[in-house]
Amino acid sequence: MINKSVKIDQLVDLEVFELALTDYLNGGYSEEYITEQLRINISGENRNKVIRDNPLDRLLIDNKEEILNAMNNNDKRIIIVSLLNSSYSFSFYLLRIFGKFFNVQDIVNIKVIQKEISKVYGGNRVAINGIYCVGPIFEKAGIYIKAGMGLYQFNGAIPISSNIAKDLFIESFRINMNITDVNDINRLDPYFTFIQ
Repeated sequence: MINKSVKIDQLVDLEVFELALTDYLNGGYSEEYITEQLRINISGENRNKVIRDNPLDRLLIDNKEEILNAMNNNDKRIIIVSLLNSSYSFSFYLLRIFGKFFNVQDIVNIKVIQKEISKVYGGNRVAINGIYCVGPIFEKAGIYIKAGMGLYQFNGAIPISSNIAKDLFIESFRINMNITDVNDINRLDPYFTFIQ
């Protein structure tokens, strides 16, 4: 067991990330304003690095107009998940685990996910809390749907209409896997289960 750090410990609404990204790309990003939005949506404050200090920042800045256009359709869900996953390896790893199990079955029990997470992040409460912080974001993004108490159902691969959304998703994979290029073999990884 490797025992990595979870680093995400509070639930944040998908819409807060969307708002922060749009403001950031439009040049009106205010950490104080986003922190206030976080306070409205959760008790306490979460790290605000999903938008600020994101490893994909250069790609965001270089493709600002294309991203803003993609944020007007369903691609915004994958864009936000990509940014979350590039900022938090825990989120990336959790999505890969769901992909691994959804490749062989349509419904997964949370206990199976917890057991798999504990192999890398330990079996402590922090890792389990991390699942419940990131999980609702994945659910709102359409990655899966709740199928009952502790059960998650694959919602099908999400169609992506913009190249930039797909590029951000691929880059979030590349960053987390610490590789220089993503080839066709890499795209067989369970991480790619969720996009068309």
